[in-house]
Amino acid sequence: LRQVRRGAAPSGRGVGVALSGKKLEEFQEGDSVVGTVVQIYCPGGVSVDVGCCDTLAFLEVEEFAEGFPAEGPFRFQPGETIHARVLDVNPHARIDDHGEPDPFGEHGDTGKLHLTLRSGPLERPERFVADTTRQSQTIRPQ
Repeated sequence: LRQVRRGAAPSGRGVGVALSGKKLEEFQEGDSVVGTVVQIYCPGGVSVDVGCCDTLAFLEVEEFAEGFPAEGPFRFQPGETIHARVLDVNPHARIDDHGEPDPFGEHGDTGKLHLTLRSGPLERPERFVADTTRQSQTIRPQ
């Protein structure tokens, strides 16, 4: 497996600040990567800088450990170094913003680069992708 090494993520990275490193297309499923936790998104996971110039990676809570996750994203701290594997790469993923654009994607997840700390095979059920173009329907009490 290829090894990607990266120093600490720059603080205050936001819109208009260029990422540096490898192109997204250079990452492959199963690659071993070393990254830096950039942002905690509760309860979903953490954004990780793995040296990709196109996006941050996302480590979902379900991928923190084998079995059912016992700890949430606060087990990590911004600036902490993690060793993970690339779970999937999707250069065509698109996340619609909901009025407040987040440079790191919807709740930190751009859908383009996911990581895992679990061992074993990388096959997972297909991800659910919500239809964000439709208005939500709420039921009003009568």
